[in-house]
Amino acid sequence: FNRLEKPKPVSLTDALQEVLRIHQEALERVDIRVRIASDVSLVMGEEARLRQVLGNLISNAIDATKHQATAKIIVSAHQDGDKLTIQVTDNGCGVEEDKLATIFEPFHTNKKIGEGLGLGLAITANNMRDMQGTIVAKNNADQGMTFTLTMQVPNNK
Repeated sequence: FNRLEKPKPVSLTDALQEVLRIHQEALERVDIRVRIASDVSLVMGEEARLRQVLGNLISNAIDATKHQATAKIIVSAHQDGDKLTIQVTDNGCGVEEDKLATIFEPFHTNKKIGEGLGLGLAITANNMRDMQGTIVAKNNADQGMTFTLTMQVPNNK
């Protein structure tokens, strides 16, 4: 993958379906809801990177919710002008507020030693940057956290 390669139109729904299929087994104990607005289809990106980003966020959400009585993950997407906003929300353990600022830095992890290298979100952030998008993490007011991805949509000219 050439870094100078421009993002091209890829199907968000296809990428998401593929990711959900890969994580199907782990998602059996999760109440997962997908809310994609009807006008959402293509996003400017790169298929493998988009799948990696979605896969990482869903896998993190699965991990974060593993001690909840009812694990919930919501994946939503809506278009606003030339931007597409994708949100992955969970009702898991969340992150301490003071750690939110460094969550996308390499080797930052909340997992026990041996469970993760803490590179997942750093790679996710790099992938988003390469696709000319952004990612933001916030704790939810009640419980868990929300990752918000903002990506360009192809202009239909």
